[in-house]
Amino acid sequence: MKKQYRNPNKDEEEKIALKDLKVRWKSDYGITMIALLIAIIIMVILTAVVIRSITGDDPIIGVTADTVEDHKIVSYKEQIEQTIHAQIVSKSAVGEITTTGEVEELLGKQNWVTATLLNSTATKDAGDVVVQTSEGYVFQAYYNNVYGYTDIEYIGRDFEKAKRLSVNATYEKIVAQVYATSEEKSGSVVRHDLIHKYQVVGGTDNPSGQQKYNIKDIGTGWYKVKATSSSGATKFAWVRATNTKDALTKPIIEIETEGKANNGWYGADKKDLWIKISTTSPSAKTIHYSLSGAHTQSEKIETVNETGEKSVRFQITETGMTNIVAWTQDETDIYQSEEAYESVKFDNIPPVVTDVELEGTTGKDSWYISDVTLTIKAEDLNGKDKNLVADPTETIDGYNYTLLDINGTELKAKTHIQNLNTTLSTANLMPEDGIYVFHITANDKAGNESTTKVVEVRRDTVPPTVGTPQITDITETGFQLTISAGDETSGIAYYEYYINGAEVYQSTDGTWQATGLNPNQSYNITVKVFDRAGLSSNASNNTPVITKGELLKPGISIASGNMGQNNWYVSDVVLNIYDTAEADKTRATAIKYSVAGGNELGEQTINGTSGQVTINRDGISTIYACAVDARRKSLRDSCTNITKRCNTTKCKLISRNTWNNNNSSNSIWLR
Repeated sequence: MKKQYRNPNKDEEEKIALKDLKVRWKSDYGITMIALLIAIIIMVILTAVVIRSITGDDPIIGVTADTVEDHKIVSYKEQIEQTIHAQIVSKSAVGEITTTGEVEELLGKQNWVTATLLNSTATKDAGDVVVQTSEGYVFQAYYNNVYGYTDIEYIGRDFEKAKRLSVNATYEKIVAQVYATSEEKSGSVVRHDLIHKYQVVGGTDNPSGQQKYNIKDIGTGWYKVKATSSSGATKFAWVRATNTKDALTKPIIEIETEGKANNGWYGADKKDLWIKISTTSPSAKTIHYSLSGAHTQSEKIETVNETGEKSVRFQITETGMTNIVAWTQDETDIYQSEEAYESVKFDNIPPVVTDVELEGTTGKDSWYISDVTLTIKAEDLNGKDKNLVADPTETIDGYNYTLLDINGTELKAKTHIQNLNTTLSTANLMPEDGIYVFHITANDKAGNESTTKVVEVRRDTVPPTVGTPQITDITETGFQLTISAGDETSGIAYYEYYINGAEVYQSTDGTWQATGLNPNQSYNITVKVFDRAGLSSNASNNTPVITKGELLKPGISIASGNMGQNNWYVSDVVLNIYDTAEADKTRATAIKYSVAGGNELGEQTINGTSGQVTINRDGISTIYACAVDARRKSLRDSCTNITKRCNTTKCKLISRNTWNNNNSSNSIWLR
C-alpha cells in the first residue's frame, strides 16, 4: 500500500482559513440576532395595533392578535354549529326535517346572539343565516339538511354591511358550470372568489352581472362563492356540483333488517337496522354517502372492489329519522353518478308515561267525592335530551289501560286509546264507589310500549248514615251517649257531637260520656258522622235530655231560743231545716229528719225544701236530716235507717257547741 504524506504548509493554511471563517460567522451571527430582535419588536407593536383595531380593547400581553381573534371565532363557530345541530336533531327525533325559519328562530333565542338575518337565498332545506354575537362578531351559517352539510364563515364585525351585500350561486349540471351573481346596495362588488375544498379555483375582479365558472375539470362536491364589496364586507354563497356521467349509474340504497316497520318506523322489535349502498356500474371506483338528521355523517368515501359486488354497509343506531344521500364516482374523481336518496326512521327506545293527572273534587285521604277524569301524559324522547326534542308527544301513538279492582280482579281488559288527548272518566268505567287500579302504558309510532304506570283511584260519592242517639246514665252533670252509623265505601272516620247546635266533642267509636253539664237542665243532643273521604251525614234526629237535679246536705240553723250559761238553752229551741241546693238545680222534694237523745223523735218528713223543728225536752238532742227526691230517695241510700243514712249521705251535723254545715248531725243542749 502506498504511503500518504501531508504538506505541513497546507495544514497551516487550513488552520488560518478556519479561524477566519469562525470570526466571520460570529460577526454574521451577531448581525442576524440584532435584525431578529428588531423584527420581533416591530411585530409586537403591529400586534397591539391590530388587536385594538379588531376588538377595541388593549392587547393581552404575550398573546398575538391572531390567537385572540381565532379563539373567539372558533368558539362562536362551535356554538352556532351546536345550535343548528340541536335543532336538526330535535326534528329528526320525531321523524321530521327542520326548516330554515326554525333554525333562525332558535339562533335568535340564544343569549349570546344579538341579531339574525335570513338571507334571500335560503330555502326550506338549505339554510343561510347571518348571525351577530353579543361581542359584535358576525358569521354566515349555511346548512343543508339533505346532505348533512354545515359550514360557518366569519365575515367581520359590521352587521349592517353584511345586510347590504348579497351573493347567490347556482349550478348547471349539463354544462358543468357554477353561476354567481352579487349586489352591494351602497357600493360595488370588487371581487368574486370560487372556492373548492378550501382552495381558490377561480375568480373575477369587479364582477358585473352573472359570472360563469366551468368546473368540469375540477370535480364535484361543495363550492362556495365569496363576494367582497368596496366597503370591505364579505359574503358567501354555497352550491353543490354534481358533474354526472352517464356511465356511472345511480346507486341503490337498500334497508336490511329482519325486523318489520310499524308506521314507517323500525326498531321496536329490537332487530338491527342496516343500510346497504350498491352499484352495478363497472366504472365506479368509490361510493360516496352522507347522513343527516338523527344519524349524522358528513361525506364518507368508500373504495369498492373492481370486480364482484360493489357495495358498502353501515348500521343505523341513532333514534329518529336519518336522511341518506349516495352517489358513485369514477377514478378521475371528477365525475359522479346521479344521486340516490332515502330516509329511514329508527326507534328502539320505549316512550314514558310521565304522569297521570286526576281531576275531580278531592276529599280526604286520597279519596275523591265526585267522578274523576284521568289525563295521561307521555313523552317519546327517543333517547334524546328533552331540550333537543321539538315535540316529545309527536311520535306518541296513544295509550293503553287495564282496569282492576282493589283485589286485582280484572274488570276491563287492556284497551288501546289512539289519541293521547282522550281522557278517561270513572263515570263510565267504575260501576260503583270504591278503590280501583288502572294499569297504563303508552305506545310510540314505532310500536315500542312503555313500562306500566299504576294509578289508584278512590271514589266515594255517598255520605255516611247516622242513627238516633241513645242516652243512658243521666246524672246531675252528664250522661252516656251511644250511636250507630254506617259507610260502605271509605268507612267511618269520626263522630261530631252537638249540644243545642254547638259542637262540643268528637270521637271515633260512636260513644260519648258527657260531663260538665248543669243539674236539672234540659239539652238538645244531635250527632253528625264523617267518613274517611270527608263526606258528612246529615245531623241525627234531635234527642232531648234533662240532667238530674242536685241532692245536697240540708242546712240546719237556730230560728229562736234563749241561751243560758255553759252553752245550755233555757227555753224551747226552734230549728230551721232547709235544702241548700239552688232552686233551679235541686231535685229535692222533701227533707227527712230524726231527733235522738233528750228530745228523741223518730223519722219525720218535711214536704218541700224547708221546715222547722222545735226542741222542747231537756237533755242533749241530736238531729239527723237529709234531702230526698220524689222517690223519697237520698243521693245514695233509701233512708230506711235514718242513722245509717245520715252517717253515709249528705246529712247535716251540728256539733255540740258550734254550728257547722259540713257535718251530718246536730246536737242541742237544753235545760
